[in-house]
Amino acid sequence: MTTENRDPLTNAFAALETCQLSLKKLGDTCCRSERSSKMIILVDEVTALRTALEEIGPDSNFQPEAVFETIEKVGTALGALYATCCTPTRERLYTEMFRALGIVYRDTWRLNSARK
Repeated sequence: MTTENRDPLTNAFAALETCQLSLKKLGDTCCRSERSSKMIILVDEVTALRTALEEIGPDSNFQPEAVFETIEKVGTALGALYATCCTPTRERLYTEMFRALGIVYRDTWRLNSARK
């Protein structure tokens, strides 16, 4: 998924890309229309996380707390969807997304530490 040698922001984007690909696969294979509202919320939160990461630049006023809050919202939406998923065959997709979200958190934290 990522390598430890890369810039933390590059790692975060790579992990987010993994999360987005897994989310697309999950959405494409969802068998229950009543979960679509939860899927929409998750897609919106992942999009917000990408936007938050895109705002980080060398001259930006980096606010890690805002990124961490967005990561938490993604995790909450992902957990709500996971708890109502009826198919164990999608377990791998959820695992990939949770792992990727953890990498985004870790590397955002590393980026924040490096800027201090």
